[in-house]
Amino acid sequence: MNYYPLYMNLEGRKCLVVGAGAVAARKARSLLECGARVTVVGEDPVPALLRLEGESLTIRPRKFRRSDMGRYALVFGATDDAAVNRTLSRESRRRGMPVNIVDDPGRSTFIVPAVCRRGDLSIAVSTAGKSPAVARAVREELESRYGRDHAVMVDLLGAHREEMMKTVPGHRRRAAAWKKILDEDLLETLRKKGRPAAAALIRRHIREAGKGGRP
Repeated sequence: MNYYPLYMNLEGRKCLVVGAGAVAARKARSLLECGARVTVVGEDPVPALLRLEGESLTIRPRKFRRSDMGRYALVFGATDDAAVNRTLSRESRRRGMPVNIVDDPGRSTFIVPAVCRRGDLSIAVSTAGKSPAVARAVREELESRYGRDHAVMVDLLGAHREEMMKTVPGHRRRAAAWKKILDEDLLETLRKKGRPAAAALIRRHIREAGKGGRP
C-alpha cells in the first residue's frame, strides 16, 4: 500500500486520540507540540497522559463510543480492541478524516514517520509501516548528525528570506544565491564564528546577487 506524506498545519485544529496508554500519550504529546486541540478517549489514563491534561487537551476516561466521532483534522487509534479499531477506521473514512490505527497500516489512511526535529528543521523517516524499528534506528542516526546549529541555520535563512525576495529578482537567481550561501559552508561559519558572522555572510551574498551580477 502506498501512502502520501502529509505535512499538515494542526495549529488550533481538533484531533482525536482513542486509547489511554503510553502510546496514546505519545501521540497526544506530539499533537500538542503541533498546536492541536486534542480529545483523548480511553479507560484508566496513564500518568503521562494525565499530566498533559489542560486547556488544549481533554480526557474522557471511559470506553470509546461511536458518538465520540465528530469532525476532526486527524484521528489516532491506540487501543488493543480490534472492534474499536475497526469502527474508528470505518467511521473516519466515511467522514473523510485521516485516520491512523497504531501498528495496523491496513486500517490507516496515513502513517506517522519517525521524525528528527531541530527547531523548524524536520527530517522524516518512513518505511510505509513495514518496520517502525528501522525508521526509529535511522532517526536516531540522524539525531546524532544534525544538532542545534542546524536549527539556528534554518532560523537565519528564514530571517533573511524577505530581504532576498525584495533584493533579488527572479526565482532562478534567488535559488542560485541560496545555493551559493550554502556552498560557502554557512554552517561552518556559524559554528566557528557565531551567528553575527553567519548573518553577515548571508547579507553579503544577497547584496551581490541583487546587483545584477552573477549570484
